[in-house]
Amino acid sequence: MISFQMPILFHWPKALAQRQLEAISALQQGDKDLFEAVRKQLPGAAGQLQIPKLELPAKNLYATELSVLDLPHANFRQSNLRRADLRGSHLKEASFREAKMQQSQLDNAVLEQANMPQAELRKSSFRDSDLNEANLFRSDMQSSDLRGATMEGANAFGVKLNHSDLTDASLKKANFSQADMRLTTLKNADLQDAALQGTNLNQADLWKTDLSRADLRGAKLRGANLFETNLEGANVAQADFTGANLFEVDLSKVKNLDQALGLMEY
Repeated sequence: MISFQMPILFHWPKALAQRQLEAISALQQGDKDLFEAVRKQLPGAAGQLQIPKLELPAKNLYATELSVLDLPHANFRQSNLRRADLRGSHLKEASFREAKMQQSQLDNAVLEQANMPQAELRKSSFRDSDLNEANLFRSDMQSSDLRGATMEGANAFGVKLNHSDLTDASLKKANFSQADMRLTTLKNADLQDAALQGTNLNQADLWKTDLSRADLRGAKLRGANLFETNLEGANVAQADFTGANLFEVDLSKVKNLDQALGLMEY
């Protein structure tokens, strides 16, 4: 059944409203070609469709242009969204569980509280996107661009983020425990109060990263760059800093420093 918000349609002539309905119907049926063709005929704001609770599970939406849409609570579970364009779309509390989204574009998208466990997101772009409180449990985000993204309070337990770029990202109180963040760039990122228990940060770039009060118990930081990193109040019990660059790092207020590994030279 087609779901839409009637108040939007009252503002447009009857023919235009009908075209909006056709676009919505095509999208719900998974007919990306028809959807894109109809949407191109909608002028300006008329093409910025608002479709709450859109149901698109297990659909083939490969390379579909879905930018600047308002799709709260949408269901894309197990859908193929590889190379899809979702830039600037509002996707609060949307479900992308086990979706295939490699090389998708989600810059400036609102994904607050989105449900994305075990989603395949390799080489995707999330620049300046809102992932606050999103569920990314064991998702694959290798080699992705998350520069300037916000992931405060997100559940990223076991996520694969190796070779990704999170420069200037806000990651306060996020859970990255058991995550693979090898060779990840976290320059100037905010990880205050974040959970990083058992996280693999070997050779990661943490230049000027704020790790104050972070839980780094058992984390692997071999060969990591922590130049001017803030570790005040961080718990580093059993964390391995072998070969890490800790130049200009104040270790005086770090918790369980005596239980950390690889700090003999410091």
